[in-house]
Amino acid sequence: YFGWTDLTATVDFENNNQFSFPVGLRIGKVFSGKTPLNVYVQPYYTFNNKGKDDVWGLKVSTTFIKPGWMRH
Repeated sequence: YFGWTDLTATVDFENNNQFSFPVGLRIGKVFSGKTPLNVYVQPYYTFNNKGKDDVWGLKVSTTFIKPGWMRH
C-alpha cells in the first residue's frame, strides 16, 4: 500500500491572474503476480477553480508494471 499527496497550482495570466489550487490524497496498492499491477484512487478538491465554483473530483488509475522494461 502507499499514500501520496498531489498539489498542482494553475495561474491563468490572460484572465486577471486567476488561480486554481487542487488538494488531494492518493491511496493505492501494487498487486504482485506474473504482471504486477499498480492501482490508485485519489479524491481531490479544487479551490478557486479559475474564478469559478470550487470543484470535487476523483482520479482512478491502473498501470501494468513489466519489470523487463525497466532494465538499464
